Amino acid sequence: MMKDFVYAPVVIPTLCRYEHFRRCVESLSRCTHADKTELFIGLDYPINESHYDGYNKIKKFLPSICGFSKVVIVERTENYGPIKNLLSLYEMVYQKHDRIIISEDDNEFAPCFLDFVDKGLEIYKNDPKVLSICGFNQYYVEGERIIFTYDNSAWGIARWRDKFTPGISETKDALSHFRTILRVYHFYPALLNSIVNALKKGRINGDANMSCYSIAHDCYQLRPANTLVRNWGHDGSGIHCGVSGNYNNMELPTQTTFSFQPTEPIRTQKIDSLVRNNMMPKSRKRYFRFKIRVLYNALSYYLRKK
Repeated sequence: MMKDFVYAPVVIPTLCRYEHFRRCVESLSRCTHADKTELFIGLDYPINESHYDGYNKIKKFLPSICGFSKVVIVERTENYGPIKNLLSLYEMVYQKHDRIIISEDDNEFAPCFLDFVDKGLEIYKNDPKVLSICGFNQYYVEGERIIFTYDNSAWGIARWRDKFTPGISETKDALSHFRTILRVYHFYPALLNSIVNALKKGRINGDANMSCYSIAHDCYQLRPANTLVRNWGHDGSGIHCGVSGNYNNMELPTQTTFSFQPTEPIRTQKIDSLVRNNMMPKSRKRYFRFKIRVLYNALSYYLRKK
């Protein structure tokens, strides 16, 4: 055990996805250090009739949650929506803690998830290059224990209170510079496509903001080489996800601790290549057509804002 080990609190916002939420909490309770970890749950209030069945099941389940050092349950009396519900939990936790672990209610965790994240939060707390830590990883690299990537996932993410968290204003600023557009296009064309489309609608997911900022400023997300998180939200029940079985079938390790070998936060060509091709068409012809369209749309956005 490292000196002055700190156990970061976990926050989970939820509303009505009972099966997902129960799986998430029960897997987290089986993690090493769960008994030393505070859990904060924000139960939002239903806004649609379809919410009530799952909402009532979650409400009934909440008192039975155990295995943590403390369980704080915040039941909303009006509908906050997912963003406000989460931000309110942030504010509550950051009043007393300098770090936080955030999970959506559709994640499932390996037993060593908390051990990995807590160790990473302590080791890299003073490193300006590492903006966040995440237990999920789809970029497997043989022979590695940890990786550093521009791509930011929110599936089991940990952050520090005193490190900057970029928002939509930073993304807009990044895309106001021609060289930054080309940099994002080079490292992650699918991200650039997603950002430009989202900016037209006036909203961007937090992980897209983080990824764009990371590329623009050469900062990273730390991840395990093998995923410690399995996500069940691609069943049509989530807000941002479609339907896919790719993520709930990912194998999770069974070990209870994570053997950490701290290294300097450096990307590799292998990781860059995997990120560059993430969410890209498999056909060579479609691949290059997609890249041309992405660049055209990004430059059109850039010129309209000038």
